[in-house]
Amino acid sequence: MRISVVALVLLFLPLAVPAWGQDLLPEEIDELNAECLDCHEDMDPDEVEFVFDSGKVIYFEFDGAAVRKSAHGEILACESCHGEEYVDDHPDFDYDMSAREYAQMRSELCQSCHEETLQEHSSEGDDAPMCVDCHSAHADSSFETAPLTILNRCDSCHEEEFEDFEAGGHSEATLESDPNADLPECNTCHPAHGGGEGADLPMIARVTTLCIDCHSDDSLLVLKYEREGAVVTSYMDDFHGLTFQHLLSGLEGTDPSEIMTCATCHGPHNVGPLTEEEVVAVCAECHDGASTQFAGAWLGHGELGPERGVLVWIVRMAYQFLIPMMLVGLLVHIIIQLTHHYRTRRAEAPDEEAIFEGLPASVMRFTKLERAEHSAVAFLFILLVLTGIPQGYPSSGVAGAVIDFWGGIFSARFIHRVCGFAFVAIMVAHVVHGVFVTLRSHHRPDILPTVKDFKDIFESLRHQMGLGPAPRFGKFDYGEKFEYWGLFLGGVLIGGTGIILVFPEFTTTYLPGVVLVAARVAHGYEATLAVLVVLIWHLWGVTFRPEVFPFDKSMLTGMISTERLREEHGLEYDKLVAEHEKNSAADAKEGIA
Repeated sequence: MRISVVALVLLFLPLAVPAWGQDLLPEEIDELNAECLDCHEDMDPDEVEFVFDSGKVIYFEFDGAAVRKSAHGEILACESCHGEEYVDDHPDFDYDMSAREYAQMRSELCQSCHEETLQEHSSEGDDAPMCVDCHSAHADSSFETAPLTILNRCDSCHEEEFEDFEAGGHSEATLESDPNADLPECNTCHPAHGGGEGADLPMIARVTTLCIDCHSDDSLLVLKYEREGAVVTSYMDDFHGLTFQHLLSGLEGTDPSEIMTCATCHGPHNVGPLTEEEVVAVCAECHDGASTQFAGAWLGHGELGPERGVLVWIVRMAYQFLIPMMLVGLLVHIIIQLTHHYRTRRAEAPDEEAIFEGLPASVMRFTKLERAEHSAVAFLFILLVLTGIPQGYPSSGVAGAVIDFWGGIFSARFIHRVCGFAFVAIMVAHVVHGVFVTLRSHHRPDILPTVKDFKDIFESLRHQMGLGPAPRFGKFDYGEKFEYWGLFLGGVLIGGTGIILVFPEFTTTYLPGVVLVAARVAHGYEATLAVLVVLIWHLWGVTFRPEVFPFDKSMLTGMISTERLREEHGLEYDKLVAEHEKNSAADAKEGIA
């Protein structure tokens, strides 16, 4: 149906006309609009609407009261948009265009005033919505005063998503009668005009950060709605939450299936808690063969304690006690040793016993194989630290730079796992070789701890405090044995928990899912303890200890001076002397014969 140019052009022909009505008083606007509204409140039936060839209908009859209360009616006169000449003269105009062209023309008029407003929906294609698809110039109130008027129009294009949203836990946000402003609605996650916090982030990142911002507000969730606290930290401290944080600044182009976010489990629109069966189904989307036991690795949102995740709580509490106690003990030990050194240094040096005649100036302390093992373990340890520890600190700029150096979080994890398997392989080879040598030589390994080692700890402390003589040590003193077995047993624990984490589906075939969480906690704490022990105790022993400063070269050369052997490993020195005397006696006996 065609309508007269009078109605069509009068209302909608967009011209770049200055919005001169913006400075008018409300009563002046009412006076200017009176004639227009008199006509358009009661139009002839054949001029009320126009139907485009596509079937789209536009209407020209308006409710004057609604126009006056609309966002435009309070600040603009009709002439502000339609032009004074069209209001006065109603010139004849042959209007012949498609509904799409017509909408585009009207939207361009909107942009003549709202030029800084971004069109988030703007995109290539004939179906991309424009201003007039969501907004009505003559009836809409402002979004601030009537947000649901516009939000409910999302339903016209996104019917399925809107139904899901209304069925979910955030649905009170769009209740016409009593909307809940504490809850998100369509425009919160999908701002129609873009901008806002995180606007430069991809959708998956922007929406997840919105979830995090809201659910971090314990005053809102815990106090007002009596929900559990630690909702965000339980996710952020989890494996998937750490992944998200590392990828946050580089999610553009990332496959959403590679990262678990809030929407992955709870859905993007039909948001709500999950049943046990739903958790299993979510896990199975990425983890083939995920069982109920596997899904049990998710302990829910909230603090862990004796009533929930007791195994994880025990592991965490044990390390929070062990690590400080261990570090304090090591530091006290170092301080006592250092104090003893400088106290005896100022005292008059006693006469030193001469080196037994005939002994070499230095003897072998470490074989080539032992030195090769040490070099490999040191190299792998450094790589494991540099690829592992930064994973737990995604908000740190230094950790982020290290992760970026490895090529991103996924590359860092791959390198970490390769180094971990190599470390475990060296440990297995070391044990097999040690057992083989022990069986062949029928000699008890010198590195095994004895009752004497525990006695030596107290005797050494007594001596360093000036309360008794110094104990004499064998090839390895108690400190070296402590470090060796700490590394070995810690390596077994780290390696074991690492294998559990690499093969979670296999692990939960035989063990409950909570073991995965406990393994991850133990893996991180044990790694932290290992790093601290190396930085404090090992560096003290091989670098800063005054007797070897600036560096103990025995692990590089394999040799130790006979004089140092006598001072630090007296029992081993006695064995060397006895062996030398035995050989000398045998040579003498052979010479007499």
